[in-house]
Amino acid sequence: MSDARLGTLLEQLNSRQWLLTGRREEKPTVASLLTKGTWQLMVVHEKRAGSPERLSLVAANMAPGCEEAFRQAQADGIQAV
Repeated sequence: MSDARLGTLLEQLNSRQWLLTGRREEKPTVASLLTKGTWQLMVVHEKRAGSPERLSLVAANMAPGCEEAFRQAQADGIQAV
């Protein structure tokens, strides 16, 4: 994925009411954090010489019900992945 295509992806997310709230660039990786309501989306783009490019998307819902379910799972000994 080229830098231009990554920019287009972020623009398309923004047009769907995802708000860019953070960006961190440490070559060869660029991480962008977007939020929409109680959701957070992290888009990570890696370009290492000699390796295929990698794009990762990680979404998390930060709603109180989800956080409580996570805490209960931890208390029950269930490990979240």
